[in-house]
Amino acid sequence: MARFTAAAGFERDAGALPTEMRKNMEFFVVHLMKMIGDFTPDYEALKASGTRIIVGVGKESAGQPAHEAAVLAAGRLGVEPAYFPGDHGGFAAEAAAFAPLLREALGA
Repeated sequence: MARFTAAAGFERDAGALPTEMRKNMEFFVVHLMKMIGDFTPDYEALKASGTRIIVGVGKESAGQPAHEAAVLAAGRLGVEPAYFPGDHGGFAAEAAAFAPLLREALGA
């Protein structure tokens, strides 16, 4: 977990996470990470779908793999990334600031 959090650009040491969160992270890494890492979106099919696609990126996550992947995906889709408050989990940590921007981005 320490290697994962360091590679992902998280400042917090996994050993310092609360026990339940650490268990969830370990499950994610052991069971789900390979599927995510092996997945490559069909960018051409997505672009041809006619569906408006918004790629959200945390303003504070620059340098983290999730940020870099999102910016790359937006570029391949030919859309500008939509920047939201916080880092990779800004939707939770910065919910009050995140929600109105999400509504605006979705046109709701």
